[in-house]
Amino acid sequence: METQNLRTAIAALILLCTGILFSAGCRKSNDQNPPDPPLMTIDFTNNYVNPKLGAIVFLSDPKGKVLADTSFTGNIKIGLKPGKGMATPPWFMVTVATWEPNMHNFTISINTWTCITGGNWVLRGDRHDTTGHITVSLNNLPVHSGPILFANSGFTNFTFNSINRVNNLYAPQDTLYLRLITPAGPKYKIKYPVNPGGNYDIAMNDLSDAAVSTITLPTTAVYYEARLWGFKPQTAGTPQWAVSWTTGSIQTEELLGDGIPTDSVKVSYPPATYSRYHTELSYTEDWTSNTTWFNQMNGEVPATFTKVDAHIAGYSSPSPGKVILDASGTWNLTTCEWEFYSHNNQIFEWKLNVPDSSRTITLPDMPPSMAKMFPLLALDSLTVSWVRLTNYDNIQSYQDIVNTLLNTATPVNPGSQNTRSCLKSNAK
Repeated sequence: METQNLRTAIAALILLCTGILFSAGCRKSNDQNPPDPPLMTIDFTNNYVNPKLGAIVFLSDPKGKVLADTSFTGNIKIGLKPGKGMATPPWFMVTVATWEPNMHNFTISINTWTCITGGNWVLRGDRHDTTGHITVSLNNLPVHSGPILFANSGFTNFTFNSINRVNNLYAPQDTLYLRLITPAGPKYKIKYPVNPGGNYDIAMNDLSDAAVSTITLPTTAVYYEARLWGFKPQTAGTPQWAVSWTTGSIQTEELLGDGIPTDSVKVSYPPATYSRYHTELSYTEDWTSNTTWFNQMNGEVPATFTKVDAHIAGYSSPSPGKVILDASGTWNLTTCEWEFYSHNNQIFEWKLNVPDSSRTITLPDMPPSMAKMFPLLALDSLTVSWVRLTNYDNIQSYQDIVNTLLNTATPVNPGSQNTRSCLKSNAK
């Protein structure tokens, strides 16, 4: 009997100890709160950032105070949230800074999007390695005017020099498109195939007539710029972002106004060759307004240029990094750019994207990572370059633009969207 009682007591003690340990374990787990989830994530893919250089990304509250910042390199997914003890604002700004060599300079591109409430962005690069280059010389050239267009997929050489022109290639085998303007109109020649390392001496005495489309302008232009790309048929099932300028198109036209007023622009391309086109056309009505109108169209070459229904009466910059905008009409994205050219050949271009309702546009503060990387840059060193009002034909609002271009697993190439815009520069 005593043995039985002893066994019962031991069992009870074991159960009591187990319960105490289990309870303590639960209390310990409850005391260790899980970390707060990030406000948003950004997935930098396909070498959006130059793999040999780097980038900076930072969050700011509505007043521009930096909440978090980090520098990084390569393809990486980053979670962003306010630093310890910082409150989470109702919305915030997201800024991404990247840098690239540019001829003899170094260009630092800074892009800020405001009124962001979170999300999972994907920033996908369109960076491709070259497979080599070709060297091209032209002979037996007919009488012509203006530069000659040398183009292959992802590379264009627009030059007066017809000897030993070098084009980069981005495919093991490609097509070379040559276009020049003769007294009888635009003529072209296609050389296929061209291969990396090739040297080509091409006779230009058997040119073909290019197809021509006339784009009518709503008013007379004193200056214009026109560019046209032809796209090959898209492979079924290929996502839209994969059809890039580098691998899927050839530029067939580049025109710069000669100062003679005109009410139309003629663009050329090889007939019956491409399934769709990307057209970029801008023009200036007069030299006193500092206003330029833009159309970007995809599909067929447009027959007319239609202005965006928006107008910039003017803008001012009462303090560094701040712009007061006077504008009216209908559009869904406002972009303001500041610039700074430093004495060490660094070119800073800071674009701030805001909703169409914004009239006071203010840059965020500089984060520590930016100040450390670029000590010459400060808000008071930046000057306003231009303000641009853009309307996306098939996107209804600023938030829809953010979601379509950034906050999606399959981001859309901005060039694939039809847009109309007006830009007012700070030219004196």
